[in-house]
Amino acid sequence: MAKIVLATFGSLGDMHPKIALGLELKTRGHDVSIAAMEFYREKIGQVGLGFSPMRPHLDPNDTLLAAELMDAVKGPEKIIKEIIFGNIRAMHDDLMVAVADADLVVTGEIVYPIKSVVELTGIKWVSTSLQPGTLFSPYDPFVPPAAPWIEHLRFMPPWFFRSFFRVMHWTVKDWYRPYREFRRDLGLGEDHDPIFADKYSELLHLVLFSRVLGEPQPDWPSKAKQTGFCFYDGQADSGQMPDELEAFLDAPIQVQAFPNFGHVSSLYGYEVDPSTLYADDLSRMQLKVILSFIRTSCHRMVRGTMLWRGPSPSCARRPRGGSDTKFVVRAGRRASRTIERAG
Repeated sequence: MAKIVLATFGSLGDMHPKIALGLELKTRGHDVSIAAMEFYREKIGQVGLGFSPMRPHLDPNDTLLAAELMDAVKGPEKIIKEIIFGNIRAMHDDLMVAVADADLVVTGEIVYPIKSVVELTGIKWVSTSLQPGTLFSPYDPFVPPAAPWIEHLRFMPPWFFRSFFRVMHWTVKDWYRPYREFRRDLGLGEDHDPIFADKYSELLHLVLFSRVLGEPQPDWPSKAKQTGFCFYDGQADSGQMPDELEAFLDAPIQVQAFPNFGHVSSLYGYEVDPSTLYADDLSRMQLKVILSFIRTSCHRMVRGTMLWRGPSPSCARRPRGGSDTKFVVRAGRRASRTIERAG
């Protein structure tokens, strides 16, 4: 039996894959604990896993903070430069305590002190990715929220996006200052890059998303292993289906729209464009749909989660689009997993 620590920071979209992984490891006889924000202590305890607090401690239900973090232009700087790098020493200290007698540590996307912990302790480390965009592959370029125009350039060859990512790196170079100071104070090299080049474990990097979301690319880390999504539906803790949603699912077929994008942005509203609903057509489908719509400052995007009972695959098409046109929903990590499981 090994003692394994899963360290993650973020919303339920980050937490649930680690809980799923932790529960499976526990069934195989391992001693598993999760290092995370204090906010998740009760939730993790309810599923029977150990808990270690890891700063910074935020409240995911803070709607004002959520709005700042989801800002397309300033959000990444807020979370990486101010919240993570601004608390890098505290996160490192808590992580050192969490892994003190552990055999293995598995980390999420932005647990940036992990490399320093590995260098100081020699603990075995497994890194993870939850979405293709964080692998920064020029063969499968992602579209940054602050640059939606990149969508129209995805036909460009890999050399173009290598240059684009180099420009991205250059624009955030000032964010690294507290991280470099932190590494220097520990007596470690300052040139480590936890955001782009040096974020992957040399032992194993788990790619925790489906090939439907992103195919393996030639420049992925050599130790990358694509496993698919780790599913956890929240029913083992305090999570339960809201009474209102239960009533909706038991009612006659209907269509309802509400603003939502992943977990965090569901805490505050987006402008909904009724013209995108196709309500008359959708209401005739033999399924029940929960859709969400958001509008960005630059262009309109449709995102959501589809849940239904009864026949559906042939119905999951865009109304008025013809029998060969698929109904496409772009979604956050948790929504994508739900859509894929639904077929």
